[in-house]
Amino acid sequence: MAARRAIRRGRDRHEDRPGALPHRAPDLVRYCGASGDFNSIHWNERIAKAAGKPDVIAHGMLTMAEAARLVTDWAGDPGAVADYEVARIGG
Repeated sequence: MAARRAIRRGRDRHEDRPGALPHRAPDLVRYCGASGDFNSIHWNERIAKAAGKPDVIAHGMLTMAEAARLVTDWAGDPGAVADYEVARIGG
């Protein structure tokens, strides 16, 4: 599969970026399948860099879900979060 060759399998994408959420390459590819969005910037490092990105980028909805998990973990009860909203900024 091209996606498996284009990304470094099993490597944490956040190793060089303290504070970034960890997304392993296989997780990003699986999310492409779950979302139906196979845009190459999500799984092909060469294409992502050609598009001006520092590396492949996670889908916005995946990032949103990870942020929500941080909030619910902090709250201690997912039911304690009554509302959650995000806005897309940038390109």
